[in-house]
Amino acid sequence: VSAEFHGAAWLSRGQGLHDLMDSSEDQVPGPGTVLGSFTIDEEIGSGAMGSVFKGTDRRDGSRVAIKVMNTELNADPTFRQRFEREAHLATLLKSPYTVRVLDFGRSGGWYFLVMEFVEGESVGAMLQKGPIPLLKAIEIACDGLLDWFARPRAGAEEFADL
Repeated sequence: VSAEFHGAAWLSRGQGLHDLMDSSEDQVPGPGTVLGSFTIDEEIGSGAMGSVFKGTDRRDGSRVAIKVMNTELNADPTFRQRFEREAHLATLLKSPYTVRVLDFGRSGGWYFLVMEFVEGESVGAMLQKGPIPLLKAIEIACDGLLDWFARPRAGAEEFADL
């Protein structure tokens, strides 16, 4: 059994993430780690669900963002099902207000989500510098609302951590 899967091809075979386990789950991905067609270059952020890396698509050399989920979550069947469902739904979103999800899968014991890489400053980084000016805060809030309204109505509330 291959310890790797990707996106819709995996789902169309009727298999689930829980069918794959391997011994490398306690390793931490870092620069040079290959996940499917993507190579991790550098960590750019982290949170409760996992870490985000700048990476490269090995097929065309394009810049991508790779979100790798924390391995402690792998043992939770609810997490695996939710990740699979959210990742699949995220690939269907087409909005100027969301990053495009390019791929998702599991490789080397890590569940990952690959998105287009967008240059810019995160809201968290902005807040570390001090309060965000009112007009900028309104712009950010409006972009978030436009994103929410652009989502398909069925299942939109399924997105917990995009």
